[in-house]
Amino acid sequence: MKQFSIFIFTIFFMSSYGQYGRGTMYNKKNADAFPEPLQYHMKGWYFGVGPTFMQPQVFFFIKDLVTNTSQIPASKVGLFIEVGRYKMFDWPGLFKYMDYGLAYKSLRGKERTSGGSFGDHYIEGHFNLNNRIKLSRTSFLQNTIGIDSEYAFLRNNSGSFPSAFVTSMHYKFGFGYKVNKKLMIIPSIETPILTFYPLEYGSSTLGYLSSRYRPIIISLKFLILRPKIDECPYVPPPPSGLPVDGEGGSNNGGVK
Repeated sequence: MKQFSIFIFTIFFMSSYGQYGRGTMYNKKNADAFPEPLQYHMKGWYFGVGPTFMQPQVFFFIKDLVTNTSQIPASKVGLFIEVGRYKMFDWPGLFKYMDYGLAYKSLRGKERTSGGSFGDHYIEGHFNLNNRIKLSRTSFLQNTIGIDSEYAFLRNNSGSFPSAFVTSMHYKFGFGYKVNKKLMIIPSIETPILTFYPLEYGSSTLGYLSSRYRPIIISLKFLILRPKIDECPYVPPPPSGLPVDGEGGSNNGGVK
């Protein structure tokens, strides 16, 4: 699992620094999908939804020496729903914006031969730093590094299962598209890369039944943009009694 984490970090920093290394002049000369401070509010709401999967980390039969049977781990589809706030950064740097929020997710799986299954329901808090790689005026790639802490408030397990509290670092890769001036959508795929609690020698997977599973979240995120179209400065009319062009001779040298 350590090799997997190193691989993810390498991809993230190579792609992120590759974009950052081009400098900011490229982005100034070309339209960007991300809001600019003079045209948009830099804060707003987002929400997202999508399925979850538990990818088995054992790709062979697990032999139970007591019952002389083989266990075949498999995933079931779960649900992910999130809502939160984002803040755009108006200075050049590695990360374009941050976001934080709450989420509900269910993680479900089974072992086919034994009939064992599990289904945990979590409430989660998360914080993310997001880098983007511009593709066009309306599209971009997104690399995200974040921290999440979650609690399993409802459990339905027929065997061994991990702690109800889990805190981990995750990586998310997405493709963003600006639909219009008020909406941006980001389909993405997310997986943990390092578990802090429970500490299991740097593992990024969870142990259920006789197997270990990697949580995978595929989500569609909606960023609500807030253009400043209704905030033009008020210009008062000129005071009454002042001469205007062509009146009182003030604009033609005072000669009638």
